Order: sequence, then structure tokens, then C-alpha cells
Amino acid sequence: MTIVSEVVKRDARAKILRAGVVRSGSFERKVIIRDVSESGAMIQSDVEFEKDEEVWLEFSGMTPIRSIVRWASDNRYGIQFERRIELDKHGKPVAASLNTETREKSFVSWKR
Repeated sequence: MTIVSEVVKRDARAKILRAGVVRSGSFERKVIIRDVSESGAMIQSDVEFEKDEEVWLEFSGMTPIRSIVRWASDNRYGIQFERRIELDKHGKPVAASLNTETREKSFVSWKR
């Protein structure tokens, strides 16, 4: 009997404690970003988010990035960015965000 397991490698995460802002629907809330990778982040919030909810995350002065809530545990949430971002060795975004027109087009095919 052969057992095959698929290992999904996750992006390296930078452990950080940084203030951020999440926008969803008609509200805007301050959050704490606890870790970040090129493809997502773990945030902490007193506001509840639903799995698969669309949110916009802004931190370190970058243009807000469209994201999807992928998991929730107590007051912590894992979000996946619509596109990868470049980070420096301290977990700070390096490159400017895409312009609005490109961002809108790229999200349609990304969202499941």
C-alpha cells in the first residue's frame, strides 16, 4: 500500500504587530496585523468577519489591497490577498499597489 500525501508549502510569514485598517461593506475598523506574507495576513479584530467575506486591508501606507477572509478563530482571521505583494525583510510592503482599473479586472478571475 502506498500512501501519498500532498504537501502545500505556505509562503514565509513575517511576525509583526502593526496597526491596519479593514474596510468591508459600509464600515471601516482598525485591526492588528499579527503576521504577513506575500499572499496574505493574519489579523486580529474586535469585529467578526465571515469566511469568504471580501475585505480591503490597508497597512504601512500602501494602497488598500482587496482580500478574502479564508479562516476565523476567536478574534483572529486569515485573509488571502487578491494578488501577491512584495515585502522587505521586516514584513513591510515594498512595491506600490496596482492601479484601480487593473485591480478591478484581476479580482474577478481570482475570487472563487
